[in-house]
Amino acid sequence: MREKRMFNISEAGNYLGLGRTKTMEFCNEIGATVHIGRRVLYDREIIDSAISERRETTRKGTGQ
Repeated sequence: MREKRMFNISEAGNYLGLGRTKTMEFCNEIGATVHIGRRVLYDREIIDSAISERRETTRKGTGQ
């Protein structure tokens, strides 16, 4: 079975290691929030991309 692409808020928070509020703020900031009807889901691929981009930016900024 494939890994889930879309997370609910609890799953996204567990995946990121963040609390509910910080998870929502981070996902809104990076554009990972998807509304389907009344449900709000968070796209794992966008989350992963944003984390990878931040790592690259951090590495370039520290000279590593």
